Amino acid sequence: MRNPARKLGYALIALGTGALLFWLAISERLGPEESALTMAAGVIGFTLLLASAYFVPVSLLAARGRARLLSGTDVVARWSVGAADWERYCAGARTWSRFKPRRRDDATGVEVVAGKRSVLIDDCYFRLDPGKRTGMLNAEWGARTSPACIVVTIGVVSRVASTGSYSTKRSRLLLPVPASAMEAGDRALRHYQRAVAGVEDAGDLARRSPLLAWRIFWGLLAASLIAMAAGLWLHFSGTKGDVPAGLAIGGLLTAVGVLVVGWVHLPRRMKAGSASRVPEKR
Repeated sequence: MRNPARKLGYALIALGTGALLFWLAISERLGPEESALTMAAGVIGFTLLLASAYFVPVSLLAARGRARLLSGTDVVARWSVGAADWERYCAGARTWSRFKPRRRDDATGVEVVAGKRSVLIDDCYFRLDPGKRTGMLNAEWGARTSPACIVVTIGVVSRVASTGSYSTKRSRLLLPVPASAMEAGDRALRHYQRAVAGVEDAGDLARRSPLLAWRIFWGLLAASLIAMAAGLWLHFSGTKGDVPAGLAIGGLLTAVGVLVVGWVHLPRRMKAGSASRVPEKR
């Protein structure tokens, strides 16, 4: 994100405008509820509130992260890219990278600040949170880039229009590293590789402690089934209100979710492995 502080200001203006329009609509200050002006104000105000609910926290976190990097907090390495290297990087990055760099008329070059979970390239801020399927998936030296570049693969969940399913779309972010900054670049690369290697999901935790994983699975499944049974019992015993339905539906949905997560992540070979370890006859 380039200039997150400015985008935060725009998001706050949208938030205030949306709140004002929505208040004018529900208070009928612009006319009756059925009037076109009131309805338009309500729709526009509600849309602005929804959009700002996303952009305000995102731009706020980006502005805070940028300020921390510029102050030297959470910085792993930093280096300068000269004008000639930056010109070559701009020529190639428009094809290789998700980042579309700006060409500069001055001869000062730009600065790259590599943080623990973010990076600043020519004052453009990027989050690099490691993950299994989304976020930073990999980091390595690029093969045929000039200047040398750290290639960060970033995964984003996107919807496939033809099938309606969701898949991980991968893009690349290239961090230019001139020959004079190879040591700093290598230090940043090693940090990002360790961060990616250290990511664990539910499957990793289950494989490391299978007995604990199975205990948690059966405990959550039993609790959800008990809640569902309690809701059904209250319903058939004549209890009024939303509590019986809430317990029954909530317990059922939780049980289904636990079964799905268990099927995907639990080590299904544990029982077979334990059954194969039969004590030898003496």
